[in-house]
Amino acid sequence: MNNLHQREEVTNGKLAELIEKVMHGRQTHPESTGILEDFPSETPDITIAAEGRSPVVIEAKYLPAKDVEAQAKERVGVRVREQTHPIEAAIALRYPAKLDQANNIGAELEKTHELHYCAVYPKGKRFPTTGWLKGSVCDLADLIDLVAIPRSAFDKAAKDLSNSIDGAVSVLENSPAVHLTDEIFSLLGLADVIQTQRIPEAKKRELKNTQTRRIAGAIIANALIFHERIAGVHQHIRPIDHVCGRHVNNPKQTTLDAWQNILAINYWPIFDAAKNIIHLLPAREASQILEILKNAAESIQKDGLLYEHDLTGHVFQRLIIDRKYLAAFYTLPESASLLARLAISKMQDINWRDAQAIGQLRIADFACGTGALLSAVYDQITAHHERTGGNPETLHPTMIEQVLYGCDVMPYAVHITASTLSGKQPTRTYDNSRLYTMPCGRQKDKTVQIGSLEFLHKPEQRVLFHTGDPAKRIGSAGEEASDLLKANVPNESLDMVIM
Repeated sequence: MNNLHQREEVTNGKLAELIEKVMHGRQTHPESTGILEDFPSETPDITIAAEGRSPVVIEAKYLPAKDVEAQAKERVGVRVREQTHPIEAAIALRYPAKLDQANNIGAELEKTHELHYCAVYPKGKRFPTTGWLKGSVCDLADLIDLVAIPRSAFDKAAKDLSNSIDGAVSVLENSPAVHLTDEIFSLLGLADVIQTQRIPEAKKRELKNTQTRRIAGAIIANALIFHERIAGVHQHIRPIDHVCGRHVNNPKQTTLDAWQNILAINYWPIFDAAKNIIHLLPAREASQILEILKNAAESIQKDGLLYEHDLTGHVFQRLIIDRKYLAAFYTLPESASLLARLAISKMQDINWRDAQAIGQLRIADFACGTGALLSAVYDQITAHHERTGGNPETLHPTMIEQVLYGCDVMPYAVHITASTLSGKQPTRTYDNSRLYTMPCGRQKDKTVQIGSLEFLHKPEQRVLFHTGDPAKRIGSAGEEASDLLKANVPNESLDMVIM
């Protein structure tokens, strides 16, 4: 320590360097004039930006920092140059007074756990509602990740996508091809679930008709959103407007051809089921549905929303018409994030920087639904890896191929789970996943299966796939699964079960 005082501008610059170090793909701008569109002469302390996220401004001062929160509030709602979304939240930060006289401010910042901070939102909202959070630069990075999700754009996109799927449902409802719903119903494997329920036949018909159409719409929308996302990654993948836009002569066939080309690259969990559904549709209905859902997908891409926000899984939960009979009580994303964070924090002996050590972990959800918990676990593990200097992008295949197990009796739910996890890093491919659709109900050999609970009886279980089942392709590269695939989960092989 010395008698010299560190200037706040220097401390802010060092903090910005540390944030970039522990947050892969973020760009930090300390003390930058001209970065705020409407207030070019003002200089926010640190501005953090990333593709597909809302920018975050940190206003920081040494204790007692009496006016730092008021300064942070002034940044909320302001637009940042070259960013799609406005600032939806800002962070007020108080540096501990002892850092004021540090000889090596960067080293002291890196090891301190005495940063005090809070997030401020529109309309005077604050987190925490009173007092201050206290932690390290990595803890601060976790909050930055949280508040950078563009919630207002996400909510709007979810509503618009839900409305678009309802529009696609209307096309199916009004189709003269009355057999369509039956064929899609069989394709999605819903018969095994609904027909085994002891419910009135009228309720079964309602579930069959409305639910089948909604799920089919969600799967096609999911594929179109992903298609538009990777069109900028692979040169020979044309944007969806060139594939199923109004000017295209035969949108159904052109889409099928385009998705077959994508399957030749990878992405089987996303496109196989959607392709099979489109194949079943008459040309007129296919063109109408593709046009409706294409517009929604283009709007989402234009709004700068990335796939990692699990938009389709979120919307999918809104589409379930009767959770009681489908046993579809899906976990809220907020609940999933909290549970995953609490669970992962108990894993004290893991070298999170070592990708090989992470690859030895085995984590399962035996009723994964649309993957909220597995997605949250994925986020927590990759964040720990990132905070210790790792690259979450290169960890992606390890997470999918080795770490995460997911089982469900609903084939379409496993499809959404696979899509969500694949979309965490859409440019990275992988081989086999450990996501399984489990047999449920009376089987052809007259036995009765009860889904994942069968693992309690025997570690190795068969996974029965139907022709055209969206889980038929077990890996992203599209290896053919046999009619009977063995899934092996040995006793005492798992580090965590999260359900």
